[in-house]
Amino acid sequence: MSLDELLAQRIKGMGNPTGGPYKMTTYTWESKELESNVTDIVLNPTTNVLFDNRTEQNLVGFSFRVYVPANGSKSFASGIAIAANTSLVLDGYMASGASFEARFNLPAYERTLHNVTIATRDTVMDQRNRTLAIYRFDSDYVE
Repeated sequence: MSLDELLAQRIKGMGNPTGGPYKMTTYTWESKELESNVTDIVLNPTTNVLFDNRTEQNLVGFSFRVYVPANGSKSFASGIAIAANTSLVLDGYMASGASFEARFNLPAYERTLHNVTIATRDTVMDQRNRTLAIYRFDSDYVE
């Protein structure tokens, strides 16, 4: 399964929260580094996603769904972050239980996710037998 397929599968598998109706929008960033050939020179601009203004050099995928309630209350999000091998930044947040801010910096799609917490972490092997750490997260406010 490709990184794109894995992100889509995991986002779809999260289901939808109760209490809707919601307007839902999904945002996705993927590194092209993970699926490139070993002879390719690929830059992994992990500055497109920041965690408390820090980059995660092992980040290869980040996708989240924003839920905007029809009743006008604040929007919130759930999503997936995927790291090659592991993410010291996200593992640290998960171990401490601390919340953080995630900034999605793609031009014209910028979003800031506030009070993000890691809900789960699991690992899978990709199509080339490399370990990927998958972090599922929730954010209680998005702007």
